[in-house]
Amino acid sequence: MRACVRVIACNALSIKSGTSKCPKVLIKENEYFRTMSESKWDTRAPPPDAKAMTAEKNYTQTYVIMKERDADPEAKLSEGNEILFRCGSWCYRGLVQFNGLHLTVSEIPILIPTLQRQQASLRYFCNSNAVPLNSDFYEPMKFLSEAADFFASEMVSEEIEDELKKLSSMFPWIDDDNSTTYFELLLADVPPCMDQVALVASKVYIRGLIIISIYNEGTVYYVIQSGEGDQALLDVRFPDVTKRGQGMHLASYVNASLPYKKLTLWHMVTFQLTFFLLFPILSNILNF
Repeated sequence: MRACVRVIACNALSIKSGTSKCPKVLIKENEYFRTMSESKWDTRAPPPDAKAMTAEKNYTQTYVIMKERDADPEAKLSEGNEILFRCGSWCYRGLVQFNGLHLTVSEIPILIPTLQRQQASLRYFCNSNAVPLNSDFYEPMKFLSEAADFFASEMVSEEIEDELKKLSSMFPWIDDDNSTTYFELLLADVPPCMDQVALVASKVYIRGLIIISIYNEGTVYYVIQSGEGDQALLDVRFPDVTKRGQGMHLASYVNASLPYKKLTLWHMVTFQLTFFLLFPILSNILNF
């Protein structure tokens, strides 16, 4: 697993305690750690909590795609899906045609570029910190912000850190810088405000990290990548989180006041690895 995937957990713990609990290789290979002592976070000051970290000044790029409204059955073409696009501090709104594409996580690598090509049809809606309370977007965005806070707090927790350390001794890909991974937060109850939401995709650029979040059908996915160096102002590339390999259960939740069910770490399988794993089966079928 790429070192930065565990950066958010390990570094948050180092902020809280003033020392790092991460393997030395993670500190050595990620510039994010080396700049910690020079950052504005003072270990002598009261430690910030996970919510403060997610609320810290950052650049955010978000796409909220609503489900199609019940269309006129006599209409030949649908009007499209209502969209909210946040780019930094500004939000834009309008209708976008996806031309038969399924609004699922497997189509995300195609959906977002399709949306971006129709971006000129969107109109300015509001400032990102002033989304109208009565709009269809306010409650879904608030809910996903709370989910991000919960995810950050889990990454800070001793329980998750201990579980990751234990699993990494059995599954080398967890600490492999060349592997690709993501976290899956499954909801126990989908709030009514999300009923009309088809999909949400977001990127947050913060303190040397890119935190990608994707919501679809009662599940939130998080991918953590290194964000060092120059970054494109508008990057429409999002990963396909359906290409999963091994999954590691990290936590289950039984608190009735929380809408979350479980947190899982997945190893994302590339085409090459998929072919390697399936080749023995294919060779027997095809008599190679």
